[in-house]
Amino acid sequence: MPAPATRLAGESGGLTVRIWYQSMADISRYPAYGEALRRRARGLLRPDTEVEVSGVVVGTYGDLPPTSVSIHPLAYHVLLDQVVGLAIRAEREGFDVMALGSFSEPHLRVIRSAVDIPVVSLAESTLLTGCMLARKVGVVTVTRRIRWMIEHIVDGHHLGERVAPIGVLDPEFSEDDLAAALDDPRGLVDAFLAAARRLIEHEFVDVIVPGEGILSQMLADEGVREIDGVSVMDGAAVTLTHAEMMATLHRATGLTPGRRWEFLKPDAALRARLREHAGQHPLSASELR
Repeated sequence: MPAPATRLAGESGGLTVRIWYQSMADISRYPAYGEALRRRARGLLRPDTEVEVSGVVVGTYGDLPPTSVSIHPLAYHVLLDQVVGLAIRAEREGFDVMALGSFSEPHLRVIRSAVDIPVVSLAESTLLTGCMLARKVGVVTVTRRIRWMIEHIVDGHHLGERVAPIGVLDPEFSEDDLAAALDDPRGLVDAFLAAARRLIEHEFVDVIVPGEGILSQMLADEGVREIDGVSVMDGAAVTLTHAEMMATLHRATGLTPGRRWEFLKPDAALRARLREHAGQHPLSASELR
């Protein structure tokens, strides 16, 4: 079953950029989040840019909040393996760029080795943008488990010297808690402001990145853009505009992922072998008891 997606069609024309924005949320469970992303795209990007907002396959996480599932390495590998296929599908269907709208940026290296279109991620785009705005970047996320995951992401991008220790909301919030806070976000906003101010005062950060997609979107909707002279980043806005820029560069200059070392792409024979293997051997998770 393909992931649910909604296209926002811009004006037609030869310069149209088509962005596949891939959330790691089951959009059917968080419809307000999906609509907020669509609204953000409409108000931000060029009129001739098209955005398709896609969630993971309905039921991917069962009844569990995504953050309680994706922290487990095996679950992360098996449940989010679908994102690799969605990237291949996006390229095959003529999209110019894929944006991974999650701080977990699942299988980013694998995806970049699988497709020639640019692939950007919420984590990488916001962190690198933060480095242009501040000597020290602050990140505030929703749980200690997600903090642990983001620390690995930061290390993976070799940004440890530029990113302060990750802040966590108190009390912690799951995605379901965030969705429940939509009707009255004051408690969430207060918890974020307190965590951000701790980083500003004790870690000397000059920009704050909300380290979770739904959290970032809710803060943007509430107009939280600055705290005590420190910018609060709108993660979806940064990622979408970065995607639009990378698609334009790819089209105009032929810019692609590096193929010599980090993102080596399988040739046709190896891709055929991979398809054959996938059809013959189930994922290791099928052996779980």
